[in-house]
Amino acid sequence: MNSKPLLWMVARPTEKSNTVRLFSQVRCIVPLIIAAAFSVGSAQASLVLTGALSGSGAGIGGTNIILNVHANGTEDGCVAWNGTTSVIGPAACPVGSGIPGGDEATGTQTRTILETGIRQAEYLFLVMNPAESGGGSIQLDQMILTIYNANGTLSGFSTSLAAPVFINPSDPGGGSLGFGFKLDAADVATLNASGLLNCDACRFGLASSLSLTSGGQEVFSIVQIVPEPFTILTVAGGLAGLGLLRRYRRTKAKG
Repeated sequence: MNSKPLLWMVARPTEKSNTVRLFSQVRCIVPLIIAAAFSVGSAQASLVLTGALSGSGAGIGGTNIILNVHANGTEDGCVAWNGTTSVIGPAACPVGSGIPGGDEATGTQTRTILETGIRQAEYLFLVMNPAESGGGSIQLDQMILTIYNANGTLSGFSTSLAAPVFINPSDPGGGSLGFGFKLDAADVATLNASGLLNCDACRFGLASSLSLTSGGQEVFSIVQIVPEPFTILTVAGGLAGLGLLRRYRRTKAKG
């Protein structure tokens, strides 16, 4: 089945680590990164859909699966950490979320910061790998990412979707990496400042609610995606160019 990226992202998994390195068209990614850099002050923090990721390794048996849900019609699943073990089902669902849980399947477990290897919030991606029969559409109604302290208490950091997301799983096709969700600029700033990503034993928990399901397994993984050096240099060069242009205009105005 053909892969049709929704936005700008094409990724490949490495063999030596949990990192997925990002390849993209520079003309598309530069405006997105620059826009994110100037939106840190946003009051509404939430998870943002970045698009379909081509690649493999996020299905059953893949890297850092945190939640797998499986049911007909609707699917609800939650996983949390109690200080000793991962807890699934209704007891694991965030209070007040409205997510009932109970449709968790194989592979559902919390993941430590050390397991994911993520030390910078801007590289943290949640990947949803949908597997609906016949490549049918599905709707992600809610998704809540939470971090637990090693003793099982809530760390104080959590983020969720701002609004439901309608997805056509046939776009990336079965077996692809899936659909990526990243932290918005406000979340990135908050999580980096918290120091939680330096806590090896702290754990990620997740809750999700989906509708329009037809019995497939929806797998959620935590993946680290790092821009290629060329992309970083290009963005840095673009920002430097903006600075030089501003200086030139100021000098010209004074002259």
